[in-house]
Amino acid sequence: MATVILSDSGVGVIFKSKPKVRGNVGLAISADKISISRVVVDEGQKPHLEMVDCVICEDRNERQATLQALVEKHKLQHAPCTAVLGEGEYQLLQLETPDVDESEVRSAIRWQLGELVTFPVDEAVIDIFEIPGQKEGRRPFIYVVAAHAAPVKALTDLIDATDLSLQAIDISELVVGNFTSLLPEDDIGIAMLRISNLQSLVNLSLHSKLYFSRVFNVGTILLNQVNESLSRKDELDFEMSGQLDSFVLDIQRLLGYYESHFSLPPITNLILTPTSSELTATIDYISMHLGISTQSLDLNSLFEISSVRLGTCM
Repeated sequence: MATVILSDSGVGVIFKSKPKVRGNVGLAISADKISISRVVVDEGQKPHLEMVDCVICEDRNERQATLQALVEKHKLQHAPCTAVLGEGEYQLLQLETPDVDESEVRSAIRWQLGELVTFPVDEAVIDIFEIPGQKEGRRPFIYVVAAHAAPVKALTDLIDATDLSLQAIDISELVVGNFTSLLPEDDIGIAMLRISNLQSLVNLSLHSKLYFSRVFNVGTILLNQVNESLSRKDELDFEMSGQLDSFVLDIQRLLGYYESHFSLPPITNLILTPTSSELTATIDYISMHLGISTQSLDLNSLFEISSVRLGTCM
């Protein structure tokens, strides 16, 4: 069995045995599907995306068998694996660093979480990481990841029951950051937008460091409707227009906060991670109202890809 520990990159896991398979498996389990991929990185070469697969799995009781079948299908036995916590399984909070000795920071943070999390704080698994570029003369803020121990244990138990070798548990905000670190725009500041069915995640980063991250309750369900209307040159109805404009304004405020709070040059690039839907008209609308360059992420520019189908896995 794995022992959950705390690490700089999220909730980590220690194992007695070292994986014997090259590459790293990425695993994401949502309410209705299991997504899995494998990337091999050789020094001095572009990362090789060897495999991506997704399987619909709405029955929790079928997850173990479904995941094991994927492991066997792609010959991933004993491969090192990083799993990502799902939406609603954790909270990412920005808190002022407690005025205590460094050795007591985690205990003090746990005490602060009492009124901020939706589960008993003594059942929380937490981790912290720094926010770069903060001005001197004021107490710095840090990011705190807080997850209920129950879903974390359920995830580790599920993977332990298969032939994968779990190495770490991560969160979406840091996973998205892995993409931005590979982009040339990362040297000047970049906004990354990841859209799921019901939510959108916006990351603002520079030099592979996460400065700000925010989740909005706007997802592909709404943005698909917007895209259809805009593509037909129809006028958006009042409610749809209000939701879209509010979303754009929220992103604009984030960009303004990044520039003023951290005294950094403005971000002029918004990158959209791949989605299963065509959102060209919506993205053009967002780009025009933000006044910055907006484009979809081209995975071929980041990875060597050999006969990998991506569409159904976004």
